[in-house]
Amino acid sequence: GMAVGVSLAGIIAQTLGWRWVFYLYSLPALAAAFVLFKVVKEPPRLSESAHQERVPYRLVFQDKDIWLYSLGGIAAVYVLWVLATWAPAMFQEIGVKELALASTYSSLLGIAAVPGLLLAGWFSDWMVRRGKGRKAQIAGQMLLTGICVALIGMAIQGRVSPWVLAALFFLAGFFFWGIWAPTYALLPEMVPPQVLGTAYGLINTVHFTGSLVAPWLTGLIKDITLSFAWGAYIAAIVSVVGAVFFLAIKPSFRLDPEHRIALGGLTTAERG
Repeated sequence: GMAVGVSLAGIIAQTLGWRWVFYLYSLPALAAAFVLFKVVKEPPRLSESAHQERVPYRLVFQDKDIWLYSLGGIAAVYVLWVLATWAPAMFQEIGVKELALASTYSSLLGIAAVPGLLLAGWFSDWMVRRGKGRKAQIAGQMLLTGICVALIGMAIQGRVSPWVLAALFFLAGFFFWGIWAPTYALLPEMVPPQVLGTAYGLINTVHFTGSLVAPWLTGLIKDITLSFAWGAYIAAIVSVVGAVFFLAIKPSFRLDPEHRIALGGLTTAERG
């Protein structure tokens, strides 16, 4: 969806004008809403008695590991919004003059998500079956993302071939999209199901502060330095810092296989 959307947006804007992107893109959204309403059935609702125990919501907000998890995710969202927002302009900076072509190159970010998420999810489950946690994989992928984004900065400075920059965008997208498969699999291992929705909402609220800062800060850096290269370097640093936050989460497994242990219900020995 992202790959097609970014690519077509450039073509539509170049041929019909940018306003037509919004007019035309409203149609599939309305169609999807209609199909969702007509086709997808409501799941059966569990009664209150189906819960084994009540868990206070405040435990989610008081838990240090949840906040480390939340802060770590800011980095991945920050990188995503730097590249997704400014990718066509980055290609234009190295000499791609047509907006449609720049958008087509940028669509590789969306294409990279397909193998990135599938392979990262499979590898994450494979590691768990071998008795390993997920946080090391998350941190590793964030470090690899940081390296790729730093290389993007160097490529912009060096005015490389668009195909070289496109390959770096694909690699960066492969790694940062793959972050989300083990990240979202880790959360149910840290909190009981009774407060999973609250925890999910909290961590996403914090994560997406990265989306508020990234486009503005990168644009500001571009205005000051006259290049997107330093915006990429800053994003690489942010990605490395995010990896440190995820590595600081202790332990990597918090609940038993049936998720029956509430937050704060483990002893120090059990947490180890």
